[in-house]
Amino acid sequence: LRYHFHVGNGLQNNTILAVLEDKMGNLWLGLDKGIAHIFKSDDVLTFKDIAGKLGTTYCLLLAGRYLYVGTNQGLYYSDQSSNDIAKEFKLIKGTQGQVWQLLQSSHGIICGHNNGTFYIDGDQAYKISNITGGWFSMMVDSESCIQGTYTGLIVFKRKGNQWVFSHRIDGYSEPVKKIIQKSENEFWVTGPNNGLASLKVNKELNKVLSIKKYQHNDSFE
Repeated sequence: LRYHFHVGNGLQNNTILAVLEDKMGNLWLGLDKGIAHIFKSDDVLTFKDIAGKLGTTYCLLLAGRYLYVGTNQGLYYSDQSSNDIAKEFKLIKGTQGQVWQLLQSSHGIICGHNNGTFYIDGDQAYKISNITGGWFSMMVDSESCIQGTYTGLIVFKRKGNQWVFSHRIDGYSEPVKKIIQKSENEFWVTGPNNGLASLKVNKELNKVLSIKKYQHNDSFE
Protein backbone atom coordinates (compact mmCIF):
# COMPACT_ATOMS: atom_id res chain seq x y z
CA LEU A 1 0.00 0.00 0.00
CA ARG A 2 1.51 3.36 -1.08
CA TYR A 3 -1.22 6.03 -0.94
CA HIS A 4 -4.71 6.57 0.37
CA PHE A 5 -6.66 9.30 -1.47
CA HIS A 6 -9.89 10.59 0.03
CA VAL A 7 -11.89 13.77 0.69
CA GLY A 8 -9.48 14.74 3.46
CA ASN A 9 -6.53 15.05 1.08
CA GLY A 10 -7.97 16.09 -2.27
CA LEU A 11 -10.86 14.08 -3.71
CA GLN A 12 -14.21 15.77 -4.19
CA ASN A 13 -16.05 12.66 -3.01
CA ASN A 14 -15.24 9.33 -1.35
CA THR A 15 -17.46 7.17 -3.61
CA ILE A 16 -15.38 5.82 -6.54
CA LEU A 17 -17.60 4.42 -9.32
CA ALA A 18 -15.02 3.97 -12.08
CA VAL A 19 -11.21 3.81 -12.45
CA LEU A 20 -9.14 4.16 -15.64
CA GLU A 21 -5.35 4.18 -16.08
CA ASP A 22 -4.29 6.23 -19.14
CA LYS A 23 -1.26 5.77 -21.43
CA MET A 24 0.86 8.01 -19.17
CA GLY A 25 0.22 5.76 -16.16
CA ASN A 26 -2.05 8.28 -14.45
CA LEU A 27 -5.45 7.54 -12.96
CA TRP A 28 -8.87 8.92 -13.85
CA LEU A 29 -11.58 8.43 -11.25
CA GLY A 30 -15.31 8.62 -11.85
CA LEU A 31 -16.83 9.81 -8.59
CA ASP A 32 -20.29 10.26 -7.21
CA LYS A 33 -19.44 13.95 -7.50
CA GLY A 34 -17.31 14.82 -10.53
CA ILE A 35 -14.09 13.42 -12.03
CA ALA A 36 -10.62 13.26 -10.43
CA HIS A 37 -7.21 12.97 -12.14
CA ILE A 38 -4.35 11.51 -10.09
CA PHE A 39 -0.88 12.11 -11.56
CA LYS A 40 0.55 8.78 -10.43
CA SER A 41 3.56 9.06 -12.75
CA ASP A 42 4.83 12.32 -11.17
CA ASP A 43 7.90 12.23 -8.95
CA VAL A 44 6.35 14.82 -6.62
CA LEU A 45 3.47 14.07 -4.28
CA THR A 46 1.40 17.11 -3.29
CA PHE A 47 -0.11 17.21 0.18
CA LYS A 48 -3.40 19.11 0.31
CA ASP A 49 -4.46 20.42 3.69
CA ILE A 50 -8.15 20.58 2.80
CA ALA A 51 -9.31 21.20 6.37
CA GLY A 52 -6.78 23.99 6.92
CA LYS A 53 -5.38 22.26 10.01
CA LEU A 54 -1.74 23.21 9.44
CA GLY A 55 -2.11 26.81 8.27
CA THR A 56 0.41 28.61 6.03
CA THR A 57 3.74 26.78 5.65
CA TYR A 58 6.94 28.77 6.30
CA CYS A 59 9.58 26.04 6.59
CA LEU A 60 10.12 22.29 6.23
CA LEU A 61 12.75 19.93 7.60
CA LEU A 62 13.23 16.19 7.23
CA ALA A 63 15.35 14.94 10.12
CA GLY A 64 15.67 11.22 10.75
CA ARG A 65 12.24 9.63 10.99
CA TYR A 66 10.39 12.95 11.34
CA LEU A 67 9.14 15.43 8.76
CA TYR A 68 8.67 18.82 10.44
CA VAL A 69 6.41 21.57 9.08
CA GLY A 70 6.64 25.07 10.56
CA THR A 71 3.52 27.17 9.93
CA ASN A 72 1.77 30.26 11.20
CA GLN A 73 -0.11 28.02 13.63
CA GLY A 74 2.75 26.04 15.12
CA LEU A 75 5.30 23.29 14.53
CA TYR A 76 3.88 20.00 13.25
CA TYR A 77 5.56 16.65 12.72
CA SER A 78 4.83 13.43 10.87
CA ASP A 79 6.50 10.14 11.75
CA GLN A 80 7.67 8.84 8.37
CA SER A 81 8.49 5.42 9.83
CA SER A 82 4.89 4.92 10.92
CA ASN A 83 2.81 2.21 9.27
CA ASP A 84 -0.05 4.71 9.07
CA ILE A 85 -0.49 5.35 5.34
CA ALA A 86 -2.01 8.78 6.03
CA LYS A 87 1.20 9.99 7.78
CA GLU A 88 -0.86 12.37 9.91
CA PHE A 89 0.69 15.65 11.06
CA LYS A 90 0.53 16.37 14.77
CA LEU A 91 1.22 19.61 16.63
CA ILE A 92 4.25 19.62 18.92
CA LYS A 93 2.98 20.72 22.31
CA GLY A 94 3.93 24.26 23.32
CA THR A 95 4.77 25.51 19.81
CA GLN A 96 1.42 27.10 18.98
CA GLY A 97 1.93 30.30 16.99
CA GLN A 98 4.15 31.56 14.18
CA VAL A 99 7.19 29.42 13.31
CA TRP A 100 9.87 31.27 11.31
CA GLN A 101 12.72 28.84 10.78
CA LEU A 102 14.02 25.31 11.41
CA LEU A 103 17.80 24.91 11.56
CA GLN A 104 19.37 21.45 11.56
CA SER A 105 22.67 21.29 13.42
CA SER A 106 24.95 18.47 14.52
CA HIS A 107 23.43 18.86 17.99
CA GLY A 108 19.73 18.93 17.19
CA ILE A 109 17.16 21.27 15.71
CA ILE A 110 16.74 24.96 16.55
CA CYS A 111 13.24 26.32 15.93
CA GLY A 112 12.88 30.10 15.59
CA HIS A 113 9.42 31.20 16.72
CA ASN A 114 7.42 34.37 17.27
CA ASN A 115 7.42 33.64 21.01
CA GLY A 116 11.12 32.83 21.26
CA THR A 117 13.25 29.82 20.32
CA PHE A 118 12.86 26.09 20.92
CA TYR A 119 15.22 23.12 20.91
CA ILE A 120 13.43 20.25 19.16
CA ASP A 121 14.09 16.64 20.11
CA GLY A 122 11.86 14.20 18.26
CA ASP A 123 8.26 15.15 19.05
CA GLN A 124 9.22 17.31 22.05
CA ALA A 125 10.00 21.06 22.20
CA TYR A 126 12.10 22.74 24.90
CA LYS A 127 12.10 26.53 25.09
CA ILE A 128 15.64 27.92 25.20
CA SER A 129 14.91 31.63 24.70
CA ASN A 130 12.04 33.98 25.54
CA ILE A 131 13.35 36.73 23.25
CA THR A 132 10.58 37.19 20.71
CA GLY A 133 10.99 36.79 16.99
CA GLY A 134 13.54 34.09 16.31
CA TRP A 135 13.62 35.03 12.64
CA PHE A 136 16.86 33.53 11.39
CA SER A 137 19.59 31.40 12.96
CA MET A 138 22.94 30.37 11.51
CA MET A 139 25.91 28.38 12.76
CA VAL A 140 29.07 30.43 13.37
CA ASP A 141 31.07 27.35 14.39
CA SER A 142 30.34 23.97 15.99
CA GLU A 143 29.90 25.62 19.42
CA SER A 144 28.05 28.85 18.57
CA CYS A 145 24.86 29.86 16.79
CA ILE A 146 23.84 33.46 16.08
CA GLN A 147 20.20 34.48 15.69
CA GLY A 148 18.44 37.56 14.32
CA THR A 149 15.37 38.59 16.31
CA TYR A 150 12.81 41.39 16.48
CA THR A 151 15.21 43.26 18.80
CA GLY A 152 18.71 42.59 17.50
CA LEU A 153 21.13 39.68 17.68
CA ILE A 154 21.54 36.90 20.24
CA VAL A 155 23.89 33.93 20.62
CA PHE A 156 23.27 30.31 21.58
CA LYS A 157 26.03 28.02 22.85
CA ARG A 158 26.27 24.26 22.83
CA LYS A 159 25.96 22.64 26.25
CA GLY A 160 26.39 18.89 26.07
CA ASN A 161 24.12 17.68 23.29
CA GLN A 162 21.76 20.67 23.45
CA TRP A 163 21.68 24.39 22.71
CA VAL A 164 21.19 27.01 25.42
CA PHE A 165 20.80 30.79 25.35
CA SER A 166 24.10 32.55 26.01
CA HIS A 167 23.78 36.33 25.55
CA ARG A 168 22.70 39.32 23.49
CA ILE A 169 25.17 41.03 21.18
CA ASP A 170 25.41 44.61 22.45
CA GLY A 171 25.46 47.56 20.08
CA TYR A 172 22.74 46.65 17.58
CA SER A 173 19.05 46.50 18.55
CA GLU A 174 17.29 46.80 15.19
CA PRO A 175 15.18 43.91 13.80
CA VAL A 176 17.26 41.29 11.95
CA LYS A 177 15.42 38.99 9.55
CA LYS A 178 18.42 37.57 7.65
CA ILE A 179 22.14 37.13 8.37
CA ILE A 180 25.02 36.23 6.04
CA GLN A 181 28.54 35.78 7.36
CA LYS A 182 30.93 38.00 5.41
CA SER A 183 34.16 37.01 7.20
CA GLU A 184 35.17 35.56 10.55
CA ASN A 185 33.88 38.56 12.51
CA GLU A 186 31.76 40.45 9.94
CA PHE A 187 28.12 39.87 9.08
CA TRP A 188 25.60 41.24 6.59
CA VAL A 189 22.24 41.83 8.30
CA THR A 190 18.91 43.08 7.02
CA GLY A 191 15.48 43.74 8.50
CA PRO A 192 11.98 44.51 7.23
CA ASN A 193 12.32 48.31 7.34
CA ASN A 194 15.96 49.08 8.08
CA GLY A 195 17.77 48.06 4.89
CA LEU A 196 21.18 46.41 4.70
CA ALA A 197 24.05 46.83 7.15
CA SER A 198 27.50 45.35 7.64
CA LEU A 199 28.40 44.61 11.27
CA LYS A 200 31.84 43.96 12.68
CA VAL A 201 31.78 42.14 16.01
CA ASN A 202 34.46 41.15 18.51
CA LYS A 203 35.90 37.66 18.77
CA GLU A 204 33.67 36.80 21.76
CA LEU A 205 30.51 37.61 19.74
CA ASN A 206 29.15 39.85 22.47
CA LYS A 207 29.68 43.38 21.11
CA VAL A 208 29.28 45.16 17.78
CA LEU A 209 32.45 47.13 17.09
CA SER A 210 31.29 49.00 13.98
CA ILE A 211 28.21 49.40 11.79
CA LYS A 212 28.07 50.40 8.14
CA LYS A 213 24.61 51.04 6.73
CA TYR A 214 24.17 50.91 2.98
CA GLN A 215 22.13 53.32 0.89
CA HIS A 216 20.62 52.74 -2.55
CA ASN A 217 23.68 53.87 -4.54
CA ASP A 218 26.42 52.52 -2.25
CA SER A 219 28.89 49.95 -3.57
CA PHE A 220 29.44 46.72 -1.68
CA GLU A 221 32.78 45.83 -0.18
